[in-house]
Amino acid sequence: MPRKKGVPSYRLHKARNCAVVTLDGKNIYLGKYDSPESCERYARAIAEWNAASSVKEPRTQPEGSCRTVNELMLAFWQHAKQRYVKNGQPTSEIRSFRTALRPVRELYGREPVTSFGPLALIACRQKLVAAGICRRRINQHVGRIRHMFKWGVALEMVPESVWRALCAAKGLRFGEAVKTDPIRQVSEERIATIEAFLTPQVLAMVNLQLWTGCANLCDSRAAQFRRGADAHLHRGHRVCGPSE
Repeated sequence: MPRKKGVPSYRLHKARNCAVVTLDGKNIYLGKYDSPESCERYARAIAEWNAASSVKEPRTQPEGSCRTVNELMLAFWQHAKQRYVKNGQPTSEIRSFRTALRPVRELYGREPVTSFGPLALIACRQKLVAAGICRRRINQHVGRIRHMFKWGVALEMVPESVWRALCAAKGLRFGEAVKTDPIRQVSEERIATIEAFLTPQVLAMVNLQLWTGCANLCDSRAAQFRRGADAHLHRGHRVCGPSE
């Protein structure tokens, strides 16, 4: 087996008369030296070792040990800082994960990941309720906590049964947390006072919201409006502007 620079070597273990590779100080015995089966096991072990190294986490643990929730959170945080970036800047999702994971760290950070079950998730959710966060946001934060554990499952840091158990915890129902005030329409008089400070594109978006009542125009696409206009014309309606 050729030896590659920077990669633990495939070698003969004379005492056991078999192939071996040492990863992070632990010997992995591969079977009969120079056999196709041992070469395949070596390639598989190196591939998994390289995959684990991409998250800058310890690749193996001593038998019988268990990762703590803090270790999982640290690994996930390194991943999140690279994943949730736009134009070189962290997105708002980073702040959301920080809020979601704070009660997890405070209540269960030193506990093993296998001890974090549905009741633990509900306890963290109650901390978010006590913080005065609205129901919709809390349900989103609970989803982020589950996402972290699901991410850990993919890297074999968390048993799959832990994540599946967390999915059993239902979201908050109406009335179980702070209710947010409805978003009210801005008067045309207030809009008129800021028109001089808006770019043509933003002013067009403001006017379109005023005319149509569209709540989330920023995520809309031009094709959606074309399809809507085509549907009106197909039914025999005229597409009119506000002045008609």
